[in-house]
Amino acid sequence: MEDQASESLAVHSGSEDASSVNYSKDFWSSRSELNLMHYMLKTRPFLATAASKLTINLPDKGIVIDASGGATAAAIGHGNKCGLYNRRRGIPRASNGFSKVYLVGSGSEANDAVIKLASQYFYEKGQLQRTKFISRRQAYHESTISSLSLSTAASRVKQCKGILMPNTSHVGPCYPYQYRHEHETTNDYVSRLDQELEDEFQRLGPENKLSAGQLLADTRQSRTASRLFILAEVMCGMSRTGSIFAWQDEGVVPDIFTIGKGLGAGYIPIPGMLANSRVIEAIESGSGWFNQACTFQAHPVACASALAVQNIVKRDNLVANSKKMGKVLEQLLTSSLAGKKYVRNIRGRGLFYAVEFAKDKETRETGTVDEKRGDHILLAPAFIMTPQDLEGIVKVIMAAYDITEQEVAAEMAL
Repeated sequence: MEDQASESLAVHSGSEDASSVNYSKDFWSSRSELNLMHYMLKTRPFLATAASKLTINLPDKGIVIDASGGATAAAIGHGNKCGLYNRRRGIPRASNGFSKVYLVGSGSEANDAVIKLASQYFYEKGQLQRTKFISRRQAYHESTISSLSLSTAASRVKQCKGILMPNTSHVGPCYPYQYRHEHETTNDYVSRLDQELEDEFQRLGPENKLSAGQLLADTRQSRTASRLFILAEVMCGMSRTGSIFAWQDEGVVPDIFTIGKGLGAGYIPIPGMLANSRVIEAIESGSGWFNQACTFQAHPVACASALAVQNIVKRDNLVANSKKMGKVLEQLLTSSLAGKKYVRNIRGRGLFYAVEFAKDKETRETGTVDEKRGDHILLAPAFIMTPQDLEGIVKVIMAAYDITEQEVAAEMAL
């Protein structure tokens, strides 16, 4: 973190010695505007001067607990020291016929690669009419134009609608709290999603393939020569949900899937795409080359860093700990928050949980329906969690919730 702060200073002045800087509470307010472009232009990012395990030191805020891991990235905690292990030890292998992995620098690149690989698969097979991708509404598949075309995140998509790919369509989300009918069982709900997906295939005609899905219904329909079943695990994969890959606990096996945050655990950018043998063999027996090359793909330093992270995950048995602590987190959240006035849904698996809030229990008003209506919090702490760590996090959430409920009551009384 100190190195990152030093880099930001260098971008600002080009000459300032970071070791001589006083990181006081008014550090940012005393600076002129930075040249480094952050995605929020009207506010400055928090200054972090140090981080260790589960905490980050913000001079203007104090010590904070990192309970979301930088959107699921800090999987093994901050400042986890290790050496770069011998590459021959290897990283966790995907079974079920996965034969190749393509490593890049961001989740967007990985999902872009998926789109091109799926398209090339049908090109190599001479099925040029198969160009359609179906994904789920309310999904987010990263931020490049092609990957954003698979998404429906309103705030991210609205400025790009005129330039998105035209060959994408969307079906309903796998979101039972908001969309399962009152008297509908889980199996009935899955069957309805299954039928909606099949109807969309038929509407599109013979040129169709599946770009993303989350339930068993998806894989039943996509196991044909004319369809590919693809999953995006940039956030939920690499041990986040208590198994190395999230799909391993779902009774499904994709043809292609992406991984991301947990592979390098925030220490280095290194997401990737994995493809099974039938996809790879189609290309090997055709042109023999994947039409997607990036200057820094599979960069040796990134690969070595990811390998070091995965060896820590293996050495410290963190996949099992993610599953075990996930059960503790679920119990703590349920016992502490389930009865609260505005808490409506607690969902997740492993160390990947959300708490959703709604104004009205019956109508589910202001549930997380889109990015304008509704509120929820995301929890994605490091895999090194202990029960005591989780208790501390939930206590903070409870305190924040209680304060918020009191503020809401005061506003409604006006």
